[in-house]
Amino acid sequence: MPARLSLTKAQRDALLLLPDTEEAFVRHYSLVAEDIEIIGGYRTPETRLAFALQLCVLRYPGRVLRHGEIMPMHLLAFIAEQVGVSPDAIGGFARRPQTRYEHLAALRKRFGFSDLADASKAELKQWLALIALKTTDGHAVLVALAEEMRWRRIIIPGISVAERMAAEAMHAADKTAVRLICERVPAEARTRMDALLTEKAHRQQSELSWLRETDTKISRRGFLEIMDKLDKVRAIGVGGLELPSEIGARVQQWCVRGCASPRKPSSRWASNRALPS
Repeated sequence: MPARLSLTKAQRDALLLLPDTEEAFVRHYSLVAEDIEIIGGYRTPETRLAFALQLCVLRYPGRVLRHGEIMPMHLLAFIAEQVGVSPDAIGGFARRPQTRYEHLAALRKRFGFSDLADASKAELKQWLALIALKTTDGHAVLVALAEEMRWRRIIIPGISVAERMAAEAMHAADKTAVRLICERVPAEARTRMDALLTEKAHRQQSELSWLRETDTKISRRGFLEIMDKLDKVRAIGVGGLELPSEIGARVQQWCVRGCASPRKPSSRWASNRALPS
């Protein structure tokens, strides 16, 4: 089972990056009165600021603020102003790692954050299955998963864990789509399709390989061979299947991939190309 998606490093990094624009600060890091009241319960300016920072990062991008992580000054200033302390107060907190764990425990209790446990992972997989079935974009599935975890206040443990869950969902969606298609193919047609793997179109070539051959130049013999292939496909009796709409994108992608991966022409087909048209 695949453990990774086809993502760029930039796409992976962006999932758990801190926001860096004023508009994003306002959207994700605006504290409400209840937040300010809870934060105000801490005695020193550095603990109030550190608690507020951890709360904000848990909400977005949905992960834990790492020990020693350098915070952009404009982000510190935006949160510090709401808390009523100086951004420089964070320097005093950096020397007290034990308080960081105490804050995480308090945030879990007061704001309902939780770790990704087996039960929550099972629920997320069930939710993600339908999302993955409707798209062929693994990155979109990963983004949707991250957004759902933030909404459920499940702490994202790391990009590799989320990516693996999204990849598994995409793999499961492929298998589901194949099952849905197979269920709609008549038994007689499935038997004829299986025969394409064993029956030979030429001495060393299966009928399936022969059907998948493509060539951009059309000659008289080539045209006749194309017609032979059409007759062979029509004789299988699969045409006109009504497939579920949710797998439409996936079926279309498979068709495009099949057309975009021509096989090397057989020696017989190559010799036919040499004949006059």
